[in-house]
Amino acid sequence: TPGFYAFLVATLMSLVLGHAMTACHRFVLRLGEYSRKEAGVGADGREIALGGRRRLCEVHRPLGRIEGKLFAYGPMVAIVMALMFLLGGIFMDTFQFRFLGLAGYVLGPEAAVRPYSIVGLDFALPGSSNAPDSFGVRCIQGAFIF
Repeated sequence: TPGFYAFLVATLMSLVLGHAMTACHRFVLRLGEYSRKEAGVGADGREIALGGRRRLCEVHRPLGRIEGKLFAYGPMVAIVMALMFLLGGIFMDTFQFRFLGLAGYVLGPEAAVRPYSIVGLDFALPGSSNAPDSFGVRCIQGAFIF
């Protein structure tokens, strides 16, 4: 349907524009890679080379060895852990379709409840279409999984 594809394109454009606005904001405030080139001593006591740019994690890094390491590497560890939970979660059966009434009675107690995972639902999507190998169905599958 054209409405779904328009929504998908608008969502992607919103993400791109959000990143562009963040880059403009950092450029205007001269943060991170857009900071003034200078020489001196960083927050952790290390020297910054003459004319070198300061990384954003170096600009606001707290004093102290442990606090500085947690500040610099903590977000990366959190992102890796979140990615591992995400990958584990999309393969788990997290929701189910339960058929009630006459349909549930006809199907029987076992077939009336169908558990699905995100990936399982994505793989079942072409089977519910008239043209399972069409470009549109594959686009919807890709948009759903990502």
